Amino acid sequence: ETMRKNPEFRKLVAEKSKGKTPDHPQKKANRKNARHLCKNVFRIGGKPMITRLHCKIFWACLILATSHTPLEAHHANSAYDRSMDLTVSGTVTKWQFINPHAGLWLTVINDRGASQEWSVEFQGTLDLYRHYSFNKDTFRPGDEITLIGNPARNGDPDLSARIVIFSDGKEVDVRNIPD
Repeated sequence: ETMRKNPEFRKLVAEKSKGKTPDHPQKKANRKNARHLCKNVFRIGGKPMITRLHCKIFWACLILATSHTPLEAHHANSAYDRSMDLTVSGTVTKWQFINPHAGLWLTVINDRGASQEWSVEFQGTLDLYRHYSFNKDTFRPGDEITLIGNPARNGDPDLSARIVIFSDGKEVDVRNIPD
């Protein structure tokens, strides 16, 4: 009975019936502090150190500085000359069926009769597994294979695989998804 006579209680009930709930005094204080922090991020000795204008200038400078800088992202084919095909035959020394790209190393005998280690990059393991049934046991050390692909732009003995020809003559185009 005494609570119903309290004017604050009546105000609370009236506002609840209108669909409003009054703010707790602490919530009002938190909002006030948040507005204050938005205006001046850091204060030292009562003076603002970083204002909104400073933040806008910083971001504008950062965007301008990075927009004229060429960025190198990780793309499997960016290091390879896609306009040229190269055929390499050799003996598998290592096969890694791991993300982000499967890798194969093979020993190739070059035109001068010297042995050379080549590294071959494939696409992602999920695609190789899903579309061609490749797995960690697809290649074994000692397997003789032929690969057709795109050579490295820098001239290193690296290849981006396009076609794999197994020793039994089976040919797999690992860049085209089968129907």
